[in-house]
Parts: sequence; C-alpha cells; structure tokens
Amino acid sequence: MSDLSGTASSGDSMARAAAILELSRYRGFALEGRFAHWLLDPDDHVSRASALALLTARPQTSPQVFAEALRSDHADARANAAWALGMLGAPASVLLPSTLKDADAKVLQEALMAIGRMPEEVSTQLLLPLLAYPDGRVRGAAALALARHQPERH
Repeated sequence: MSDLSGTASSGDSMARAAAILELSRYRGFALEGRFAHWLLDPDDHVSRASALALLTARPQTSPQVFAEALRSDHADARANAAWALGMLGAPASVLLPSTLKDADAKVLQEALMAIGRMPEEVSTQLLLPLLAYPDGRVRGAAALALARHQPERH
C-alpha cells in the first residue's frame, strides 16, 4: 500500500490517478485524509480520482471533508468537490452561496449540477441570474437546478 501511496503523490498524472483509484478499493485503512489532500491537487485527473475515492469511501465521507477544496485556488479542485458533494446528496447549503459566485464556468456548472441532486430548497433569487450567464453549459445547469428546486414556479 505504501508503493501506491507514493505513486499517488508524485509522477505521471494518469499513474497518480490510477494509484488513487486502486487505494480507494482498500477498506479498513484511514485514507480519507490522503484523499482529501490529493483532492486539492492542481491536476484535474488526480483531483477527480480523489473526489471519486472520497465518494465511494465507507463509511460515507462527511461533507465537511470537502470544505477546503471548495476554497482552493485551483478551479478543478473546487469543481470536483462540488461534483462529489452532489453525488453524495449533501445538503445544498454546503455549496451555497459561495460556489454560485465562482468566477470559473466549470465550477459553476458542477455546482449547479450538484445542487440539482441535493436536498433542501434553493431560492429562485440565487439561480435566476445564472440563466443569463454567457456560457451555455452554466445556463443549462442553472435551468436544471431551477427545475429541480422550484418546479411549480417555472
């Protein structure tokens, strides 16, 4: 397992991601902290593999584990954390309102897609402005989130 951990920490992007995914298959080891650290990696492949590892961990990963990644300087880390939180079905309040003000379109899209899978009502006032966003992927994700959380109003 230490060889996998070493591979996950440095080297080729795809090899790192593969090592992280392999480590995620191990049960009974305290790996959550390592996965949370790799989630912050600026390489999207490494960060996404870490998000997936945290998503599939048992017992289920607490939404608080993703807090640092949501504040990361790296857009891919923020986007991957938002994606994982949506897949976990975490409360929408974990992402609101900060991620809906993110300057990166990929982060906005992932956050809006995640919000579409999350419980808790999300206000129309937070979502409506994103229907006019310049990037069509963000507009589409905003429409889906709005339909999910305010179906009777639109």
